[in-house]
Parts: sequence; structure tokens; C-alpha cells
Amino acid sequence: MLQISVLLVLFCVTQVAAMLLFKMGSLHTGPGMRARWAAYWIAGNLVGTGSVVFMVKMYELMPHSPNLVTVLGMSSVFIACQLVFALWFRSSLTRLQWAGIAIVAAGTVLTCIG
Repeated sequence: MLQISVLLVLFCVTQVAAMLLFKMGSLHTGPGMRARWAAYWIAGNLVGTGSVVFMVKMYELMPHSPNLVTVLGMSSVFIACQLVFALWFRSSLTRLQWAGIAIVAAGTVLTCIG
């Protein structure tokens, strides 16, 4: 269980890092910014592609539950991205957005215990 937890955290961290790199590359686009965009795009893809190694390892450790690996990985990344982006870019989440995050978390729990 500890190994799955560590792999899940590593997967989430690398996926969120890739998303941040993509977003950072999209800032200040315009003339002369193509190299910046390309550098962030390449970095995001390298980090994001590397994250797949953690997901594959989780599939190996839970061979009879690929659906649970998928729901844990994808929902964790969604929730982490929402929270990190809100903090990083200082955007306030609305009550409805918080409710959406809570629903995703609850759905993940229900899927895993069901």
C-alpha cells in the first residue's frame, strides 16, 4: 500500500508540474516568444511523459484493478491541478467549483471502496 501511495504522489506531482509548465509557456505569447513557448512545451512533455512510468508501475502492482489505478491517478491529478493552479495563479475558486472538487473526491472514494 505504501508503494502505491508513493507512486500516486509521484504521478500527481509530475503531472501537475507538466500542466504548470504548459501554462507558463502560454503566458506572454507574441512576437519573439516562440522559443519560450517551445521550451516550456518540450519541458512539459518530458515531465508528463516521465509521469507515465509511475502509472505503469501502479498498474503492475494492482494487476486486477486497473480501473482503480485509473480513477486514483486521474482524479488525484484533477484535484491537485485545481488546488495548485488556484494557489499559484491566485484565482479564487467559487463555491460551485469547490463542490465539483468535493464531488470528484467523493466519487473517487466511492469507486475505491465499492
